[in-house]
Amino acid sequence: MIEEHRDVMMENYQEKYKKELYQQEINSNIHTLKGFFWIFVTILLLWLLTLVRIFIVDARIFTMAAGVSAVMGIPVLYIYKKVDLSKHWVKYVFLTLICMISAVIAAFLSFHAVLIYVLPLLLAVQYRERMTLWITYVVNDVTMAVSMVTGFYHGICDLNMLLGSNHSRDWYMEQWMAGTLQFGIEPDPVFVILFYGALPRAVILLIFTIILRYISITSHEDAQRIADLTYRKETDLGTHVYNKNKYEEMINDYYPQVDRLAAIFWDVNNLKCVNDKYGHAAGDVLIQTLSSVLYELSTDRRKVYRIGGDEFIVLIKDVTVEELRIMLKAMRKGLKVSLAQKQPEYMFSTSIGIAQFGKDGSDFETLFKIADAALYIAKEKGKDRYIIYDYNKHGDILADMKHDIAFGSGFMKPMAKYELATNIVMKVSLGMMTVKEVLSELTDKLNIHGISIFCGNDMECIYSTGHDKNNVIEAAYVNDDKFLNHFDEYGVNMVNNIASLTIEFPEVFRKLRDNNICSLLQMKADGADGKEYMVEFDIFGTNRRKWSDTDVIMLRMVVLGVVNAISGQLTD
Repeated sequence: MIEEHRDVMMENYQEKYKKELYQQEINSNIHTLKGFFWIFVTILLLWLLTLVRIFIVDARIFTMAAGVSAVMGIPVLYIYKKVDLSKHWVKYVFLTLICMISAVIAAFLSFHAVLIYVLPLLLAVQYRERMTLWITYVVNDVTMAVSMVTGFYHGICDLNMLLGSNHSRDWYMEQWMAGTLQFGIEPDPVFVILFYGALPRAVILLIFTIILRYISITSHEDAQRIADLTYRKETDLGTHVYNKNKYEEMINDYYPQVDRLAAIFWDVNNLKCVNDKYGHAAGDVLIQTLSSVLYELSTDRRKVYRIGGDEFIVLIKDVTVEELRIMLKAMRKGLKVSLAQKQPEYMFSTSIGIAQFGKDGSDFETLFKIADAALYIAKEKGKDRYIIYDYNKHGDILADMKHDIAFGSGFMKPMAKYELATNIVMKVSLGMMTVKEVLSELTDKLNIHGISIFCGNDMECIYSTGHDKNNVIEAAYVNDDKFLNHFDEYGVNMVNNIASLTIEFPEVFRKLRDNNICSLLQMKADGADGKEYMVEFDIFGTNRRKWSDTDVIMLRMVVLGVVNAISGQLTD
């Protein structure tokens, strides 16, 4: 399963790489178009120099050559306006036309015009596809040979070799033919032109091509190396989304220019439980599943960043609250579907906190603090939900955080909870705090409605707070073998909604319902007196609650301390 998911992530990476190649093809074609522009500028200049007799070439013939070159540029304009520049064949059309234009113009210049044929090769070398350069070389040689033969038979002295010479064209032809006779070859004008004219230039161009190919391979390797380094610098290699480095770069350089921005903080719930129960490889699957879903939903408007082990940030520009809700629903649905297909047995969910730039904060530091605080409110409300920060609903979070007190509808920060638990355990162990005081403290600080402590095989209630004494029920059902399966290896049982007990345990459901209990958290512990104890934390009415990891950890600390104190007293 893990290997399968990694394959999916690699496919995402390959897709990203294909997009880069797609953009590179477009950029290269644009550069080639610019090359066309400068070619025509050069032809215009040569034509003007011919008109003023700088070049000793028949002006009428060169005017015709310039006109033919201009006509060849028409398809280029059409492709530029009507065709997607990422098409595979576009570059070959461009380069072929450049080869043809170079061949036409070269026929009217000096011998050194062989350098003109280097131009298509220089433009071809910018493309990543290796065959492009070699195809261009072949097309270049063919068009050069055709222009030389055609020019000869139409009375155009190839490459103006008569300039500075008193010899005629026929004299050169006689010399060339004499050379072929020495080798016992029947002289043929076409063969002579190709052998003595085109072949040497083809060899020169071949040398240029080999050199250019070597340079291009080196430059492409360097570019790939730089691209890989850049990718590793700004990408989380485990999930293939942006990392913290890229996140910090974007909020410093890019996002300050955005008028409207929403910051969405994602956090994976129960990751520790999955790691402990199934192994860290399983936890990696959860993280990769979340990142995969977020990556698939990312666009130019929204970017995904992994800033910690199980923490992600999605930044969305130009978004309304209504659009946010739609996006979040789509993301959460996609996440659940994806995970259900891969590992349906995992207890996996996410908590989400959202803040909006401008509305909630005028600087990024404030925005992210509020989003982070909203995330913790989502966790405290029961996980697997999102909270869009609202000042009227959640209060001044920043002021509460500054004073290190409860924030957002009376919910505490995790560190404050740990400190509370440590303080309670210390005081109760030293006899500085009674059990009833402990229960009262927990109900006040943690927004828990009722707490009961049960003991023995019959699970008789020995302490209770928040309940009507006449309605406190015994909890012998927790020792039923079937019900015991709901407790984990740490003796913890979470019932976020008692309706889940309706089918398996209808009597338990009715007892809890009759006592106005909607959600509960049960923790078992062995006392020093050899008895088994259970502490139950209840939520009343319709206020369903999903207990956070922080709740479970700190309450477990308190339960162990309280049970130890109670059993020690009973033993004494």
